[in-house]
Amino acid sequence: MLELINNIPFGLTIQLYKIMQSSEKSYISNSLVHSEITIEDKKRLLDPALQILREYRNKIAHGKKIFVNSITNKMPKRLVIQISNNQIKNEDYIDGIGKNDMVAVILIILCLTRGLTRELFITELSNSLAASKDFIFSGRTLFNLLNLPPDFLERLDKMK
Repeated sequence: MLELINNIPFGLTIQLYKIMQSSEKSYISNSLVHSEITIEDKKRLLDPALQILREYRNKIAHGKKIFVNSITNKMPKRLVIQISNNQIKNEDYIDGIGKNDMVAVILIILCLTRGLTRELFITELSNSLAASKDFIFSGRTLFNLLNLPPDFLERLDKMK
């Protein structure tokens, strides 16, 4: 089965997941999502998470700008709050943070990775963001451009 999945497009893989039976979705989501949530919540999380990753990947691959309102799928609010270790609050989500923005992408990556890969991702992301925190692009900081809260580095540290 894995050989088949490795040779089909990401969008088709997502469609395959959508038509799976509940028990198959449980197995797949439990294998892929590394977060302390129930299997049912993992299944609720995986579909929109994969859709958001696909949308971002396609926009980047085709040289399009990424704007929050151009991503149609949304992460479930309760799960965003839970998987972020309450670092994304209800008010943040209402403001669009963690819904379908770069914070959502980061949370998804954190849920889909573990161990050394996860630690390296957090370290590299933290270092990159810290190094560019004061750079101004077209009158905006990188944090503004990526829709990251000003205290995102501190929050990211608590999401570990």
